[in-house]
Amino acid sequence: MKRGEDADKIVTIMFVVLSVGAAIFTHVNQQLRVEIARLEVERLNQTGLIGWVRLDQETKQLYFVRR
Repeated sequence: MKRGEDADKIVTIMFVVLSVGAAIFTHVNQQLRVEIARLEVERLNQTGLIGWVRLDQETKQLYFVRR
């Protein structure tokens, strides 16, 4: 019975380590995405972009979406 308990502990520890690693990776990845978005806005400001427009498929008119 001792071996089964040890195996359970090892599996539990592996899942905890995997969960913590995934949480750290997600946090780092989110910070990277925020930094990329900030740099993209800065680049758009330098190029003088006012905003985006889209084509309404029903009316075939352009409309402003966002900056």
